[in-house]
Amino acid sequence: MAGKESSFPGLFQWELPRPESRTSFFTEGSDSNFADTATTDEYVDDTDEFESLELEKLFNNIANTLGFQPDVAANATEYLKSLLRSRALRLNNSLNHAVKSLHADYISGRYANYRAWALSDDLRDPVEEEDRNMATLERQKKNPKRLAQRAWGLKYKRIGTQDRLRHLAVYLCIMTESSNLRLIPELMCFLFKTADDFLDQGDMLYTPMKMPDGYFLSVIKPLYEFHCAQINRIVDGKLIKREADHERTIGYDDINETFWTMERLQGIKLTNGHKLLDLPENQRWPALAQIDWKKTLRKTYKEKRNFILHCLVNFSRVVALLTGMFWSFLASIVVNPIYMYHVRDWTPRTGVDVWHLTDFEYKRLYDEDKPSVSKTILWTIIGLTGVIGSLVCFIATLVEFYFIPFTKRNRRILASRAFIYLLIFVMCIAPALHLHFVEQDTFPARLLTAITVLLNAAGLAAVVVIPPALLTKNKVDNPTFVGNIAPVTKSQRLYSIVLWCMLFLAKFIESYYVLFVTVNDFMTALWTLNPNTCAAGGWITCFILAKLSFLLMATMLLFFFYLDSYVWYLILTALLQIFASSFRVFGLLKWEQTFSNLPNKLFPRLFAIKDLPTRFRAQPQAICAELWNAIVDSLYQDHLINAEQKQKLSFHKFETINLVRKNRKFSLTSPATPSPRDSFAMPATHGGSQIEVVHVPSSNAHVPSSNVASSVGVPASVSSDPSEGEVSLSPSEHYAKPEHLAALENGATKIKFFEEDSEAERRLKFLAHTLDMQFPAAMSVDSTPAFTVLIPHYSEKIILDFNEITTQETNSTFTILEYLQSLYSTEWENFAEECRKFTAENEASGNEDGSYDATDSTTKGASTFESAWSGFDARSPKSFSPELIHRTRLWASRRSQTLYRTVSGMFQYATALKLLQRIENPDFCRPFSPNNLERELDRKIAAKFRVVVDMQRYGDMNETERAEVEMLLKEFPALNIVWPERVKMADGTELNVGIMYTRGEFIEVIDANMDHYLEECIKVRSLLAEFGEASTSPSTPPVALVGLREHIFSHGVGAVADMGATTETTLVSMNQPILNKIGARLHYGHPDFWNAVYMLPRGGVSKAQRGLHLNEDIYAGMSVLMRGGINKHVEYMQVGKGKDLGFNSVLAYFSKLAMGMSEQMLSREQYRLGLRLPLDRLLSFFYANPGFVLSNVTAIVAIQTFVLFLVCIGALSNNLTLCPPKPLFGDFSLNMTDVAANPPPVDCADLLAYEDWLKKIVVSFLPVFFVIIVPTAGHTIIERGRGAFWRYLKQVASLSVVFSIFGTQIWSRSFLNTANYGQARYVNTGRSLELVRKPFYAVYSNYSELALRTGMLLVGGVLFATVSNEATGGLAFFWITLIPLVIAPFWFNPHQFRLRDFFIDYGRTLQWFRAGNSRTDDPKTDSWIAHHRRSRVRISGHLRNPKQGIMSKNHTRRATRRVIWIHEILLPFLIAIVALAIYAVGSRGGFTRSIYLVGVSLALIAFNAVVLLAIHVTCLLLGPIAGLVHMDGMAPVASAIAQGLSCIGFIVAIAAAWLLGEWNFRDMLLGLLTFQLVQRVFLKWITLLLPREVDDARSHLSWWDGRWYLSNLGFRALRAPFREFPCKVVEMSAFANDFFTVHLLLLVMSLGCFIPYMDRMHTIMVMWAPAAEKPVIMSRARASRLRRRALANGVLFGAFAVILLAVLIVPMLLRIGFGVENLPKFKIGSFGG
Repeated sequence: MAGKESSFPGLFQWELPRPESRTSFFTEGSDSNFADTATTDEYVDDTDEFESLELEKLFNNIANTLGFQPDVAANATEYLKSLLRSRALRLNNSLNHAVKSLHADYISGRYANYRAWALSDDLRDPVEEEDRNMATLERQKKNPKRLAQRAWGLKYKRIGTQDRLRHLAVYLCIMTESSNLRLIPELMCFLFKTADDFLDQGDMLYTPMKMPDGYFLSVIKPLYEFHCAQINRIVDGKLIKREADHERTIGYDDINETFWTMERLQGIKLTNGHKLLDLPENQRWPALAQIDWKKTLRKTYKEKRNFILHCLVNFSRVVALLTGMFWSFLASIVVNPIYMYHVRDWTPRTGVDVWHLTDFEYKRLYDEDKPSVSKTILWTIIGLTGVIGSLVCFIATLVEFYFIPFTKRNRRILASRAFIYLLIFVMCIAPALHLHFVEQDTFPARLLTAITVLLNAAGLAAVVVIPPALLTKNKVDNPTFVGNIAPVTKSQRLYSIVLWCMLFLAKFIESYYVLFVTVNDFMTALWTLNPNTCAAGGWITCFILAKLSFLLMATMLLFFFYLDSYVWYLILTALLQIFASSFRVFGLLKWEQTFSNLPNKLFPRLFAIKDLPTRFRAQPQAICAELWNAIVDSLYQDHLINAEQKQKLSFHKFETINLVRKNRKFSLTSPATPSPRDSFAMPATHGGSQIEVVHVPSSNAHVPSSNVASSVGVPASVSSDPSEGEVSLSPSEHYAKPEHLAALENGATKIKFFEEDSEAERRLKFLAHTLDMQFPAAMSVDSTPAFTVLIPHYSEKIILDFNEITTQETNSTFTILEYLQSLYSTEWENFAEECRKFTAENEASGNEDGSYDATDSTTKGASTFESAWSGFDARSPKSFSPELIHRTRLWASRRSQTLYRTVSGMFQYATALKLLQRIENPDFCRPFSPNNLERELDRKIAAKFRVVVDMQRYGDMNETERAEVEMLLKEFPALNIVWPERVKMADGTELNVGIMYTRGEFIEVIDANMDHYLEECIKVRSLLAEFGEASTSPSTPPVALVGLREHIFSHGVGAVADMGATTETTLVSMNQPILNKIGARLHYGHPDFWNAVYMLPRGGVSKAQRGLHLNEDIYAGMSVLMRGGINKHVEYMQVGKGKDLGFNSVLAYFSKLAMGMSEQMLSREQYRLGLRLPLDRLLSFFYANPGFVLSNVTAIVAIQTFVLFLVCIGALSNNLTLCPPKPLFGDFSLNMTDVAANPPPVDCADLLAYEDWLKKIVVSFLPVFFVIIVPTAGHTIIERGRGAFWRYLKQVASLSVVFSIFGTQIWSRSFLNTANYGQARYVNTGRSLELVRKPFYAVYSNYSELALRTGMLLVGGVLFATVSNEATGGLAFFWITLIPLVIAPFWFNPHQFRLRDFFIDYGRTLQWFRAGNSRTDDPKTDSWIAHHRRSRVRISGHLRNPKQGIMSKNHTRRATRRVIWIHEILLPFLIAIVALAIYAVGSRGGFTRSIYLVGVSLALIAFNAVVLLAIHVTCLLLGPIAGLVHMDGMAPVASAIAQGLSCIGFIVAIAAAWLLGEWNFRDMLLGLLTFQLVQRVFLKWITLLLPREVDDARSHLSWWDGRWYLSNLGFRALRAPFREFPCKVVEMSAFANDFFTVHLLLLVMSLGCFIPYMDRMHTIMVMWAPAAEKPVIMSRARASRLRRRALANGVLFGAFAVILLAVLIVPMLLRIGFGVENLPKFKIGSFGG
């Protein structure tokens, strides 16, 4: 480095290092112990070895000098110790090499992030010529990067060990105290560079001054407060959340990119106006606290909310490829119809009787009469794919300016790229334009056509294959941090290219023949529709609506064309995974033999063979037996097998007598005693090479006779003294093969040993599968690197409470414990047997003499246990002993998704390591007594493994949760718990709070809903070997993370949980191996192991900007990909994972993921990867990440477009003269006399192609759905066996398609809401069992906005299409698709069809409608008005009140102007206009009826307004008087009258729809749908005029009771009524709509309540468990009240049902009884059409 003051105000001044050495002021003579030439290795197993390092002294000196806190230095010291200890064990116990290796990883190595930052092209300073070696000047002056790298290598090659320790200490102290700012990796590099310059200036006499205590906190705190100020503001000492969106917030990434370029670094300004880099290097560290961050930082990327533009920019090549091919396919079917329309003569043809022509003659006549476009023009238009592709990329480049700063450098780069795309566009379109001047169908025309097609194909390939970032030399972003894409192997790249070529080949073939060929005739008929066929003869009907239908069809084809790409992605990945899984399964066809030999296969795969003693390598059977017995015992401890199964699966140890003689041998039989139960004592060594041992098993040994021959003998120590004689006797231990395995080996294949779908059998089968896989050899326990399991915990259940699992709710027939018993009946029986033994032993130990008969005591214990268990039904667990209560809680917690289950599973790592240490290293165990051995093993394993729980809510936990934490600590004393301080953080995650409290080189981040198994934890040594060997000078890119296979253990816990598990299996488990094979895997779940040494200097394992990084962990995978790390995935190790169990929690989880993906679309990571990834990896990244959610959005939008198209066709068919079917050739049954009497119309619309297309498309869709399901089912069946087949049958019987379709709607709506309005937040799903029936109003409130209202409109549209056309068979498919959108939440609601609960629920629903309108109503109680305000506030936003302090999480900001104009004004208005046009055509009344319908909508709003004004005036006059009588005053009566009158007005509107439709149900239905859409526009416009929403109900209550003087609004009470009046107008219209929608849904649901045994069948179908026979325990008085309430509510429901049916059915009866001509109707004129 340079001297104290740089000649250039930069960071790095590279020169060749001088040979003289330097002495650090920290050494103080200690460096002599670590000379660079030292070759001795230090053994670091003992902590005393660290004394020579003087780490504590080093860290204390650094802390005192640089101003770190003492606690920070202490934590960093322990962290570095754990790293050194772990790394030294991997480097031949050399502590010196460990220091050098860690220094290379953190600071100086080839793949260190600090080195990458220091040598970045945008940070290197000019190299002065006078500082260079002139001999190398000519060679290196054109390559300054090479000079810098050489200077770097020489500099750090010469530093000493103590200097390396100093660097590590400074870096770790900075990272530890930086808290969440450690997420800014290049800031850490800058701070370290500044600190290093401050400590070491190359002058031996230089001694830095000491900074004040806590100085570094004064450096970090202003920056953190600046970041917090971007999200919050302080008013009167309180933190108020800002409403600034991401595009106006300077986040972590913006701060980080400030340190990427020299230009931005030179812009760092101090509070005194000077620049930081203008100061000498040794003065910059003291000046860090004076940085003015407000003037320094700025936005580097704008995360604006427009997911369509983000998708266009980020994935422009994908859009170009698909849109270009879509253009080609669409042009092949629409060019001719468009040409025919413009050249066709519409004069009616006469003289041709087509009815008397044969099919062949008709077709020939039609073909001759039909004009067609020239083939050269047709193929030219079809071939314009390059034009479309280059145009898409050109537009995407221009749109890119919308997201990046408009700087001179960016303008130059994007202008160059746009020019290239424009050049390709001109090159592709130029030959096509010249074709206009050439005669068609000639050789020049054909030549130009061929050139056009070839150039466009080449142009499309160029714009798609070449990443946009590679088109120009300069880059928008620093490529060091975003362009260092991780390399893939040749096999991975080939696999990837072949996969995507196969996919698009299959996709294009399927799309052409299924989507385009089938629709060809119909689109031709639709575009060439004869205007003379219209009933009214108007051009508006035929032209506008027909062309609109054509455009809707083309749009729908585009959506389906995009959608089936993802469908084929799922199909191919599933097929490839089945193909890969089949190899493993085919190797296990003889399962019995494989299973019987399974223990022997443990040795070569799970043991560290190289480090085993020689005797074990020669005879491995004993250690295999011990390891196998431990695995079996773990199954027994988990209650997966019973004692008998354990006995038959375990190896049993027995003894023989060995006669030993030198040079002679003979045998002597001696009786042997049965071996003790503890079979894990290792045999001792045996010496004497000439001693021969003969094993003679005793005839009295307790070993099955069939197993003696297959038993294995292991000699014990031979007690032989040559001085006393030649012969000695010694016992020898043997292990008899397990009885069950021996039986399988002997051919007993029909033995049913495990229960059906047994978890124990699944685990053992998976173990057998994995032992046939290839994975790294296990290292010894001593050589295993240290690692930590980090478990973030928010509000997940810790341990289930006893009352919680034994209390039966009123709306349920189960307790949690009973439901778990039904799901895990075998495990419950095993647990009950264990508890009986425990009770019996306790009772026996209470006897005076201490003796008892085993049989009697067991029976007595069983009776006591069963009598205690009967307390569950009585809900009085007083008879339960505390120990049984404790055991029961733990048993239930182990079968639920609790933190206890996760922690207990993760501690299996410690159990596995201790077990392996006992087995593989008996010499280590021999010197210790059993108690001391256990303590020594705990100490040894604690240095290698720890579990850290990051409890983010520990400070807010109640007493019950604190008690559960204490119980958890008692169960696992080695558990570590950390939690953040009680500060409101500006970040979205506190995961990184606990990351600096981890220890070791690797971290496994685990969710609090996961589990682990002993047999899997044994493989951890092989998994850690996947990260590669440790090195002091790494030469290959490091492995950043290793992903594990997930086993979803929540499958089978009801239909919803099983379908959620299936979804997870499809999207994750089946997808990950394929992504790994093509080098495209990122981080998709928490079982992954992270390389902490690699990840922490690069920003950690997650990101934390609130909202934007909602799915925080996936960004770490993107960072690994962009920064050159290697990502692996292994299939030989699995981790259990639980998913959400109930309908609401599963959909909440879907909503959270969709919101996170919507925010992810805004991120700069997707932008940068989209511009840099090769095409095949880009496709993998797209379809494995945002492609899934975008496919769900596309599917829902396609369905909505389809329904609108069906409505258009239905309206057209009502107003057109339709052609009858043409007779077929040879049809002699046709009566020609009748034809002559009733000749067919000359001008008619041929819409028969519509019915034909509808049938074809449905027939085409069914195989597609079948193909989607089969690969997933096939993969599951291969993995789990025939039990999976029954599992899928149960899903079908449970109407899984209903859940899937509704889930798709939730994905789509959640994504779009977040994309438009923001407000993404963490959703705590709870993952608890849903056994209680949820009230109807709660279900409706949750899903009305998301799905129910949209579903009702779509169902109404399909109903109109059904009654308007005869093609009802094809529409049945759409009925099946749309019905789930309105019934799914109720179908999956437990006990939905219990009649008494249904009527009681109806009463609660009426209370929900009425609640919230009186001052005595509890404001916390949910109500309809609260539900409506939640939906309204999304547009208006909440009024901020500084007195409330920190805004609640429910605070909603006002929608942006762009969202308001597009989504709240323009789109609803356009939809309403289209609906009015369709109504004008479908009702055959022209636009006059549409105008009348608009008048009805306005009249209803005006009626509500008049009623509200009259009622409010009355309340103002009488409210104060009524308030003297009752506190509520006029509010209950006034609100009831207004709501009742609004419902009456809605009934009048329905009657008007009947009148306008001339008493025709079809026209009434179309009018009602149009009325809804038109009224929605008016209500939205009124809502847009409202100011912000007040976050309380004072104005609302004052409106209804007229007592504004009680509102405490002050002067706001004068203007509040003017705001509340339009609110009430909107509320009344919405109330009537919701009231009738709810009753319509209830009417449909009530039909199931009258089906006998429906509740029981529904419970079995949905919960996969029989309904309990026992009734809910309640008093007689309460039961009587419930019966009376149910009866009264039933009568009320019947009355409303009669009114509803009368409104919908009576008009049809009147039409039938009196005729249309005798019923009243409007006098409607006809104009316009």
